[in-house]
Amino acid sequence: MANDDRRAGRAPDAHASEMMSTSEVAAYLRLKERRVYDLVRQRAIPYVRATGKLLFPRTQIDAWLAGKRGSAAIAISARPPIIAGSHDPLLEWSVRESRCGLAMLSVGSRAGVGALARGDAVAAATHWIDDASGEYNVPLVPFLLADVAGIDRLNQRDGIHPTAEGDRIIADTVWNVLEPVVMSLGNGREGAPGS
Repeated sequence: MANDDRRAGRAPDAHASEMMSTSEVAAYLRLKERRVYDLVRQRAIPYVRATGKLLFPRTQIDAWLAGKRGSAAIAISARPPIIAGSHDPLLEWSVRESRCGLAMLSVGSRAGVGALARGDAVAAATHWIDDASGEYNVPLVPFLLADVAGIDRLNQRDGIHPTAEGDRIIADTVWNVLEPVVMSLGNGREGAPGS
């Protein structure tokens, strides 16, 4: 995409440079692509795999380089810019068209929630199957505002947006439903949520 922009005389999109391809990271590091693949195989370089393609987050590459120079390593606390989870063509289209710099990783709902819980993604796209009905996309969480809507002290002056206390109640409502789901993802596997 950046090459197309350059050929057309346009400046490359700022978000496009946040994730580099194998050839871009090789040029950035002044290495041959083969060496980059070797580093990936050895898990010696930060990367993410999205839809089978290797992507290299520039900020993580820069932090990795800083650590290699013998200087104090920069903590990589930011989650990779990835939405993991269910295959959702409308969401994929929205992410692509928004040019937000996020990558989509279609691995299934449970694996997406697991990636989010481990810090390997910024969001999880989910399509849950309801155990009772066998249907997909049955509301997993009850009405979010059940204990907040219409209560003046829990809403801002506009009567629509919750206050900090209202936010906490909404978060608790969601977490009470999601916690067992997130914890069940571990199934006793080491390093998984809940283990």
